Parts: sequence; structure tokens; C-alpha cells
Amino acid sequence: MLAAAADWPAGIATLRRASLRWTYLGIGLLLLEGVVTALRFRVLVRGRVRISSCLLANAWSVLLLLVLPARLGEVASVGAIVRYMDQPGGVAVASLLFQRVFDLILLAGLLVLLTILSAGEGPVQVLFPLALAMLSALLAVLFGIGRILTFMAALCNRWRRFA
Repeated sequence: MLAAAADWPAGIATLRRASLRWTYLGIGLLLLEGVVTALRFRVLVRGRVRISSCLLANAWSVLLLLVLPARLGEVASVGAIVRYMDQPGGVAVASLLFQRVFDLILLAGLLVLLTILSAGEGPVQVLFPLALAMLSALLAVLFGIGRILTFMAALCNRWRRFA
């Protein structure tokens, strides 16, 4: 149904105008992100896991996140970790939780950096609320991260007993 609604001639024309250098750079960055995420999977799980298994679990996780609605891909990603990396379900859930916390920290850092880099450019009506929002997000992350990590450590200990 989506394919029938697409404007294929306009899409093809846009692809022809695209710079190959930027296209290759984007593909390279996506591949690098996949490798980094697979390495993060490997660090966060128990035991020695082959990098190829981590790459396969990551590929399935990304595909499931894209295909399934309403963040159900996160739940299905647990199944990919269990199946391809031979990990207990509790370890897989803890791994995904830790990854989301790391992503949140990186996102808050990038937003603060963006606010700093854009200081002085643009109207005050835009920059001031943006700076306040970034400061609020950073404070929420800094004060909440200890609680989140303590909670996740308790969950990991509980799940380790069931594994």
C-alpha cells in the first residue's frame, strides 16, 4: 500500500541528484554504528561471544525495530540476543536497558554541545528555551542516572538468580 502511494519519479530524480560522496559517507557511518553497537552488545553480555553473533543479533534488532510498530522491536530484540548470542533473557533485557541509558547520556551530551555551539546565533526567543531544555535534560540525566543504574544492578542480580 505504501509503495502504491509513493511518488517514484520524484524519488528517482532525488536519488540521481544526490552526491555519491555523501551517500558513501552515510553508508559507512551506518556500518560503523552497527559495528560499535555489536561491540557494545559483546561488552554487556555474559561470557565470551563471537563478534559475528553480536553483528547478527544487532542486524536482526535493527530490522525488528524498523518493521514492528510501537517499539515492539525492543521486545523482539531480546529474542534476537537470546537466540543468536545464546544469552539468558534477563541478561538480554539488562543489556538493552544499559544501551538505552548510554544512548540517553550521549544524546544529552550532544544536545548540550549543540546548544553551546549555537550560542549567539539566532533569536534569543529560540536559544533561551533551547538552553533551558538542554539544562533540564542534563540535570535529569545526571541526577537520575544513579537511581537508574542502581535499579538496573538490582534487576541484574535478580535475573542472574533465574538464569
